Formats: sequence, C-alpha cells, structure tokens
Amino acid sequence: MRSRSIGILALFLLASLLSSAASAQPADNNAGKPDPHLFNFGRANPSCQQWSDGCRVCTSAGCSNIGIACQPAEVKCIMPADAQTKGQ
Repeated sequence: MRSRSIGILALFLLASLLSSAASAQPADNNAGKPDPHLFNFGRANPSCQQWSDGCRVCTSAGCSNIGIACQPAEVKCIMPADAQTKGQ
C-alpha cells in the first residue's frame, strides 16, 4: 500500500512539473523571422551582393570554404548592390 502511495505521489509531482515547465515557456515574438545566418543572409538582404562572417565569403551562387582555425563572427554585408554600380 505504501509503495502505491509513493507511485501516485511521484506521478502527481511529475505531472505538475511538466505542466509548470510548459507554462513557463516565453512567448516567441520572432516566430516568423529566422535568425540571420550565413546561409540565409542573402535572402533576408536582397540588396547585398556579398556577405561574410569573417571566415567565409558568400554570394547568391554559394559560399567559400571555412579556414582551418577560423572563428566565425557576426554576418555582415561586405558588398552592397549600389557599391557594384558605383565602380562602373
């Protein structure tokens, strides 16, 4: 009888723990906006012709390989579309 009571108590504690964890989740206000990443940066910034994370350089055709010990940083546009037309 005592082991049955402990089992019921354990189930109750587990259920309450799971329900409180589910309600503690913050609302995701950026659900429709993906985080800027090297591989989706061009789609999110169509006016950028080349972008880089300090290790790889990307264009709409693809990205270069990463260096052996490179530590990627924040992705930045390194050649806006208007910079390409100014040089001509």
